[in-house]
Amino acid sequence: GNPVQTADLHDGDRIKAGHTVLRVSLESPALEPAFANGPEAAAVSLHAAALGWEASAVVGTLRDLQLLHWRQGLRLPVEAYLEQWPLLAANAEGVLELLYGEYCLREQAGERPQAEELQRRFPQHSVALERQLLLHDALVGPSAPDGPPLVLPAAHRLPQIPGYRVEYELGRGAMGVVYRAQREDTGETVAIKTILPAARPSRTATARFLREADILRRLSHPHIVAFRETGEADGLLYFVTDYVAGKDAGRIVRETGPLAIDRAVGWTCQLLEALAYAHAEGFVHRDIKPSNLLVTEENGREVVKLADFGLARAYQASPLSGLTLVGGFGGTPAFMPPEQVLNFRDAQPAADQYSAAATLYYLLTAAYPHDPAPTTAGMFKRILQDDPVPIRTRRPEVPAELAAAIHRAMARIVSVRYPNVATLQAEITVGVQT
Repeated sequence: GNPVQTADLHDGDRIKAGHTVLRVSLESPALEPAFANGPEAAAVSLHAAALGWEASAVVGTLRDLQLLHWRQGLRLPVEAYLEQWPLLAANAEGVLELLYGEYCLREQAGERPQAEELQRRFPQHSVALERQLLLHDALVGPSAPDGPPLVLPAAHRLPQIPGYRVEYELGRGAMGVVYRAQREDTGETVAIKTILPAARPSRTATARFLREADILRRLSHPHIVAFRETGEADGLLYFVTDYVAGKDAGRIVRETGPLAIDRAVGWTCQLLEALAYAHAEGFVHRDIKPSNLLVTEENGREVVKLADFGLARAYQASPLSGLTLVGGFGGTPAFMPPEQVLNFRDAQPAADQYSAAATLYYLLTAAYPHDPAPTTAGMFKRILQDDPVPIRTRRPEVPAELAAAIHRAMARIVSVRYPNVATLQAEITVGVQT
């Protein structure tokens, strides 16, 4: 009987809109694989249905899904995919492709996957798998967790970008691969992000996306990685930015553990300065996370620069991403606000505020605001329905005022958060001083 803006639904609830009354019925199916109900599954299922469930045609989509799951921290074995899509089991080439994908992803994670283990799990593919892995070792060498991370097989050959000499891979993100390169005319070092579109684009869609991305060159701020140019070459879309020497904040925390409170707050204040400027210019980042904070040194002090500003939104909103549902997946679950889970296309500045606070939470604790869930759907459910774990239970020495500011900025209800990121910056600065 009360008007509400947002509410969690329960079985038997009634929603009245004018003279229409909707009754909510929630079923509780048995536990399913991580991708059984998510938007990723919808994309695969729709693709498969359109192809008449021809397994060979679906394998490429499943490889993309496999890569997405591993980037989300869901290390699913090949058996999980075959259980969900049984028809694939009859496609030997497809099974081998997924097995090889698992092998490469585990190798990238620093493991030493053994051919014998995969052969025990899939004895019917033992001979073909052995040949495939022998070829792999010949091309990229055996596993070497102590050395630089190995690239996925699709990235053996460095891309050819007109006007640039690509040197080596710097890292991988949800959208693509980042390389270090030099301008051929000036010798200047730059970073180039390449994207292989998930869906085959039309020339019109590609041109529109590149135009929208090029608008990002308007952003000029000392704490935002400068965006230089866009283009298409070698079958890839590419984006040239300033090269920032240093490490990302996520890697620093993984290597050293939680940061000192003053240091974490200092980094976050630089991030919030960048966001305040960008929001005033009409830009929303939509994918704030530790790995997008590049930490370098300038004049003897640590400087944080925010990468990928707006690029995720431009890509995910375009047909090139393959994301067609309004609620399609976009962003990084651990740092994503509830409203972005429901509709990533329309995320507002308040979404960046939430993600910045979640990032500060991680810098202070080396833990995510919500306890990990075994599935992507489970993680989204926690973000939508549960408040973050109180930060002082994970790090008691965090000042109470600072903890209160962080949790207010991560409120599930947008109106409870601070009116803007500048106010959040002022609050966390006061919080660390008390």
